[in-house]
Amino acid sequence: MKKSISSIAFLFFISLSLFAAPNPKGMIIRDTDTLHVTFIIPVTGPNYPNLQDSVRYLDALDNECYLSPEDAKEYCFEHKGKLIRMVSCVNTLSLDPSRPLQIFLHLVLDGPLKLFKHYTRGTSGAPGSATQGGAPAMYGSGQSNTYLLKMNVEDMVYYDDMNFKKDIPVFFEKCTTLVKMIEDKIYLKRDIEEIVNYYNTKCGSN
Repeated sequence: MKKSISSIAFLFFISLSLFAAPNPKGMIIRDTDTLHVTFIIPVTGPNYPNLQDSVRYLDALDNECYLSPEDAKEYCFEHKGKLIRMVSCVNTLSLDPSRPLQIFLHLVLDGPLKLFKHYTRGTSGAPGSATQGGAPAMYGSGQSNTYLLKMNVEDMVYYDDMNFKKDIPVFFEKCTTLVKMIEDKIYLKRDIEEIVNYYNTKCGSN
């Protein structure tokens, strides 16, 4: 019995070492310069609710530092082969009472129409994206997310709060082909990334 428990523990630590990437290197982009640093990220993966508030990193001298949204335009690093971009945004939607002025938001798609994710701490559910009805997706790690849209210089809006049949066609009224695809149910509310990609590719210059 003791041998089997030891074997299970050994395999657990081996699997953890295989999947746990070292603290990723990345960049901090400020108004006047760009810093190349090493971010301190948990081996279990990014804790996005915390990363919206601040992030720890090691500078060139291996000093541990903290970065707040007021200190930079953006910071970015790679996780599981994907570039994670956390952009400092004006907190016009009062997303986090502890950050009344600015907050880091996860930029999922860039372009004339930007798609952001805002994360909150959840308690249940399985990993995944937004549900078919557009409700926040719950993560087993205790994180949930909602989508935010920002069109050029216009104010940011909650995508999940928009009525897909009434509000979305008005929001995309200048992209008639996209509106037609939404009305024909080619795109559903859960297809937000495909919708944003289509808009930026076909109508973003309008």
